[in-house]
Amino acid sequence: MRPEYDGVKFYSVYDWCIKEHLAKAAVILESYDENKKYTDVNEVIELYNIQELINSGVNLEEWDEEKIDHYKKLCGSFMSFRKVLWANK
Repeated sequence: MRPEYDGVKFYSVYDWCIKEHLAKAAVILESYDENKKYTDVNEVIELYNIQELINSGVNLEEWDEEKIDHYKKLCGSFMSFRKVLWANK
């Protein structure tokens, strides 16, 4: 792993830093482009971690149900490019 990497990670719902990672995930989700070809394995792993965070059921207090549903929908689209990435390796 790159020593300067400070991206989104998911360890468990009991991780004391989960809210910090949710805040980072929100920034990435807000700029997520469904049409971009994600070919960097590190980006794909980070998106996987974001998906795990969002699906964990832990949310930031400022997120309303609409935002949570939007993030879940975005995370649902992540699987398709993971298949493409691994198929091309």
